[in-house]
Amino acid sequence: MKRKILPLFLCGVMVLTIMFSGCAKEKVSNVTGKGNNTSSINNTENSEKSQDSNNSQDKSNKENIKENDKDKEVLDIQTRLEQDENVSEITWSNTRTKIAYLKEIEDFQKELYIRDITLEKETKVEGLKGNLYEISWAPNDVWVTVNDGTSNIFETIIINKFNLIHDKIVNTSGPVWCEDSEKIAFAVPNNKETIVPIELDGTTDLMIYYFNSTNEMNRVVVMEGENDFFYEPFEWNKDGIKCIKSYLDNREYEEFVYEELRYNIIEETYIAKNKNSEVIINYPIIEYLEYEETKETEETEEVEVVVNSHISYKAGILDELTEYEDETYKETLNVDYTITKKTNEILSMYFVHSLMMEGAAFPSTYIEGLTFNMSYAGMLELKELFREDIDYKNILNSILNEKVKELEFEVFEEFKGIEEEQGFYLTDSSLVIYYQEGIYTPHAIGPLFMEIPIEEIEDILR
Repeated sequence: MKRKILPLFLCGVMVLTIMFSGCAKEKVSNVTGKGNNTSSINNTENSEKSQDSNNSQDKSNKENIKENDKDKEVLDIQTRLEQDENVSEITWSNTRTKIAYLKEIEDFQKELYIRDITLEKETKVEGLKGNLYEISWAPNDVWVTVNDGTSNIFETIIINKFNLIHDKIVNTSGPVWCEDSEKIAFAVPNNKETIVPIELDGTTDLMIYYFNSTNEMNRVVVMEGENDFFYEPFEWNKDGIKCIKSYLDNREYEEFVYEELRYNIIEETYIAKNKNSEVIINYPIIEYLEYEETKETEETEEVEVVVNSHISYKAGILDELTEYEDETYKETLNVDYTITKKTNEILSMYFVHSLMMEGAAFPSTYIEGLTFNMSYAGMLELKELFREDIDYKNILNSILNEKVKELEFEVFEEFKGIEEEQGFYLTDSSLVIYYQEGIYTPHAIGPLFMEIPIEEIEDILR
């Protein structure tokens, strides 16, 4: 979805009328009295109010003259540029104090020019030439972007206040500016194989570009497209990023609002060794943002502590290494994680514990899923996802039994369905039920995962 940005200028001429007012002298009686004193005071107040009104009118008139002169200058610049056949996409900044436009030089190649209307000279952005199109100003008039490319995948070039190239973003849809001009949203391509052939080599993710990032993580994918759907932003307001979720099958597209997370997810690594064992654990910790609207309070600090404590425990960093007398015994434990759903209400993930013993053909794999209600830092059980008046086990078992029949291998024993302490995690579009290896699947296959689309169970969810 590409937005056509039209130049905004005012071509009307204001007619300025200066109003003069006079004060008629009023005859004041020599007779003293309450009524006459009041009349004198009122006359003084009226005179002061009249003077204030005149001053206010003069100020307003001066501002109107100044604004009118600015409008004339804008119109003159616009007219001159429109008369140049090589100039296109004349685009004014929001305050009409800056202007950007393209100039064709040769073989449909264009260059970007930027000008401050207070200066007589235009500035060419150096090092930028190509099939340029779709200029877009940031709301604060500091940044400007332009796209370059001829296909569905193109580059958005970000220009800074010094008219220099700041960065380049490969994307399929963008930019969509945040109101504070500190962030832009894009649809960026991924390499996921699609269910049907399309022009892109994959679908698209929703990415936010942060201008004021203090580290290298200035590009953050906040929602991942899958092989059957993709995301595309089209507007950013106080409520969040308005997006379209489009499917590659017969499902209708959906519009939704992505609300930025109030917390960051930071990766930590824990390493421990002894003569028998080596442990490497990658795990996330959450950290609430300190923006004014999400200022840390006792409640958010408590959420941080509780959630991070659960994560540390489930990741295994609190476990002590066991030492064996047999020095020939060697094992290596690698733990990694995947964040599967992250919103301001729900955070879900799973850990993969992979234990490789020396001489073994395959590592032993153990899955640990965690899902948190971020409003009160509660670690959710499966039953808490469903309405209390629903026999959720019976409904899920019916779905899972059908999925077991579709497996390409035989399970060890008859499927027994949902367990009392059932392992699970959530994604943006599904509930994933898992069983550890050795229960229904052999060591060589690993754990059993079965995915249930949310749309199949949304009627029974809380």
